[in-house]
Formats: sequence, C-alpha cells, structure tokens
Amino acid sequence: MRKIPTLAGALLLLGMAGAAHAQSGQGGYLGLNPGGQLAPAPASAPRLGSLQGGYLGKNPGQSATPLKPVSAADYLTSPEAWCQNSVEPSRCRSRAADDHAWCVQHDPAGYAGCRRTMDYIGWRP
Repeated sequence: MRKIPTLAGALLLLGMAGAAHAQSGQGGYLGLNPGGQLAPAPASAPRLGSLQGGYLGKNPGQSATPLKPVSAADYLTSPEAWCQNSVEPSRCRSRAADDHAWCVQHDPAGYAGCRRTMDYIGWRP
C-alpha cells in the first residue's frame, strides 16, 4: 500500500519534468507565418570596394624609399645580410648565424634558395 503513493509521486515528478523540458526556451513551433506582421527590410545599395582602407592622402608612399638589393657577395660574408629582404626580419636575425652556417655547409651552390626556404618555414637546424 505504501508503494502506491511513492509511485504516484514519481509519476507526478516525471510529468512535471516533461512539461519543463517543453519550455526549455530553445525554440519550437512558430506558427503559420512567423514575422508576417513585420515590414520587409529595406534593400541596401551594394557597397563598392573592400571597405578595408581609407583615404591615404595625395601621394601615399612619397617619402618611402625602396630597399637596396644586397649583392650575393654580401650574403656570403654577413649572415644577417639576408634578413634585410626577409619575410620576418626579426625572426631571421635571431637565427641568422645558424641558418648561414647550415646553408654554407650543406648547399653552398644553392645558398640563396636554402636561406629563402629556411626564412619561409622558420626551420631551425
């Protein structure tokens, strides 16, 4: 006889949990025409350009000077000479001596290609 009230209480809790689950706030049936009473959004004109820049002035880059190319002889005498035209000069300078020594030892004929590859991938011997 005691089991009946316990069972009834458990069923009541399960029924309430089902109702609470239905009201979880995660969506559901929205009706036949959701948003039908709202006015349509106005069409906007297409944007021109990438929207990533701005006005640069009358002569942008006028005071900038191009990098002076370094000769092949400079590359072989100074390990940091290659870093002048590097993808990331600060990282290049931090490994210049090691990269220079490795490329001179392993591939002296293809020194420029070796240093360029090491500069792009950031490999450390």
